[in-house]
Amino acid sequence: MKRLRITVYGRVQRTGYRDAVAEVARRLGIKGSVRNLEDEVSIEIVAEGEEKTLKQFIEMINIKDYAINVERIDVKEEEPKGEFKYFKIIRGDPIEELGERMDVAGKLLYKMLEKQDQMLEKQDEMIEKQDEMLKKQDQMLKKQDQMLKKQDQMIEKLDRFHEDTASRFDRMEEKYGKISIFLERISIALEALAGIKENKG
Repeated sequence: MKRLRITVYGRVQRTGYRDAVAEVARRLGIKGSVRNLEDEVSIEIVAEGEEKTLKQFIEMINIKDYAINVERIDVKEEEPKGEFKYFKIIRGDPIEELGERMDVAGKLLYKMLEKQDQMLEKQDEMIEKQDEMLKKQDQMLKKQDQMLKKQDQMIEKLDRFHEDTASRFDRMEEKYGKISIFLERISIALEALAGIKENKG
């Protein structure tokens, strides 16, 4: 069993730090007390427990977050007395304690509002990204319409090509038919001439 007198400096008063220290101590089974010092920038902790547990306790109370900011921890070892049955918060003047509670509540409210602003900012970013996605989607649809239009034009040109080709083949067939008839008539005439010559001979 060891006993430590711990002085913590920083933004530790009017921040709910004593409650945080008491919660850690109770979780670890440490007995002792915590109180604000008159300088308004430090608190004093008396802690009794096993050496390993006390080391873990010191690490866990080194808190740095929005409201609480521990800057320095001084530790002094004392002779254990076994005077504590549990870990307690030594409160000061009731009016001062009430003021501290109000300060903590105000800081928490401010933090909540700050987070709300961050959430709204992220929401605005998401809406902006959504608008960009919709804009890109509109561009893609426009390009798709252009592609469909070009496809229709190609189909129309192919239809015209097919009609022109069929028409040309029809004309060629007609011309070749006339040529065939003409050649056939020439052939008949030549045969007739050949027959006349044979008769004269």
